Amino acid sequence: MGLRPPIPDPRSLTPMSIALHPVPTFYDSVGMILSAADLRAIRRNAAIVDGLSYRQMPCFDSSAGLDTYTVGYYPSSPPFRIWNGYFRFRSGMTTLTIEGSATPAGSETIKVFLNGSGTAAATITPTSSFTQNITISGLGYTDGQIVQVELQVQGSASTATARYVIYDIYASPISFATAWPGVPTFSGTYSALKLNQLSNAAQWLFDRMAATPIVPNLMMRYALGSFGTLPNLRPLWYGSVGRYFSNDIFRLFGVYTNVTDVAQKLYVYINGSLASTLGPFGPGTATISIPVALTHTLGTRVEASVWEETITPGAVQAAWKQSRFSLTYRYSQADGSGYPYATMPADFSPAVNISAATLDSRLNALATVLNNTKTRIDNTPNIWNRARAVRRWFGKNGEDTQGDFDARARPFFARQGYRLVVKGKGVSIGFGPITVPSDPQKGPQYDAHTYGKTESVIDGDKVDTKTVYLDSIDGLVPGTTYQLVGDVQYAEELLS
Repeated sequence: MGLRPPIPDPRSLTPMSIALHPVPTFYDSVGMILSAADLRAIRRNAAIVDGLSYRQMPCFDSSAGLDTYTVGYYPSSPPFRIWNGYFRFRSGMTTLTIEGSATPAGSETIKVFLNGSGTAAATITPTSSFTQNITISGLGYTDGQIVQVELQVQGSASTATARYVIYDIYASPISFATAWPGVPTFSGTYSALKLNQLSNAAQWLFDRMAATPIVPNLMMRYALGSFGTLPNLRPLWYGSVGRYFSNDIFRLFGVYTNVTDVAQKLYVYINGSLASTLGPFGPGTATISIPVALTHTLGTRVEASVWEETITPGAVQAAWKQSRFSLTYRYSQADGSGYPYATMPADFSPAVNISAATLDSRLNALATVLNNTKTRIDNTPNIWNRARAVRRWFGKNGEDTQGDFDARARPFFARQGYRLVVKGKGVSIGFGPITVPSDPQKGPQYDAHTYGKTESVIDGDKVDTKTVYLDSIDGLVPGTTYQLVGDVQYAEELLS
């Protein structure tokens, strides 16, 4: 039934070919044979682009528990940073959009600073639902430039009990100058014009999807949970989840290690309501896998958060230690029914004669698959017409690093792309088995964990931007999960 894109779910990741199969240019009146191999390549390409059009989207990161400022744990007075990250500007982009929700404590505002400027590009009045559009055309950004976005709360108010959640930050539109070639109709004649048009339609769709970057989210690796006496409800992650297709769910997948408590629980909130509870679970290490149905409006994002609570602490107070949570996946993905991938026509087999009517039927079916894929892309601009910003890890007091905490929120990918663009300093790719060293006196040193395989990307002497062709890294096949280690400002994958 053709090839499918990698699904960001560790139970079903398998290698696949990302690139389209080569198809020759067809010519009339030169004795060129219409071979089964060429038609089979067109069929496979149609299946590839159909599958890739159901891109599964990571959740958007607003904050990472108590390791950075988050809801209910802000300082008592502004100014302070609530979001910092980067997007990649491409020619044709005109607008930066910021969406979020806030319950201010007083008359504070949210200032937006771009690319390190000390002058705010916009001032947001925080409300329960806000959207701020900022014109970025004419600001002098060049194609491919990676631009900083920083949001600060300013004003005079006692903000410890205020709440600010950023749902989305993206630049748009994504320009693609090449015109859609359309698809032909076959009825007994197989001219080079029609065959090339069919093949070019698949290539156009692939190239159009390749123009939209695949961005990571921050993986919560060994984030601190709670311990001790009640109350101790602890936020692990805040952000948003999108619903792009009718059967999308929110998928949370990870691992927890409960060190000393008798019982703990995990809670998932969607759009302000408790949506799922896991536990109680006792001491030990176990898997987290939580699917949550999404019912909000198609094409929009809503607030999502993950919390942990100690229900029954350990009996010996002196032995209490914080649990650890690795929240690997926070994605929108299909429910158990899967996405409605196209039913492909029968394959083309060599040395098998078929009638003109059968050939017409199969080629027209492929044209329908390609045309439907084009319609799907047009109908999901929230996926294909937005280049999303990537949140950068930062410390509580405005610094860009915070010691050991940096290892708890690194950019995470399940490889889908052909190449990686990354900006930062001292950056490497880590994948494979994870090892946690142990100290005889202090026990497991979670924040010093290492990966089975690492590949250096950017040296540590200065900030740089590099392009990495992922096929060049041995073992990093499509579907492999990996993290970026070091001082990473921005990263994206591209299909080509």
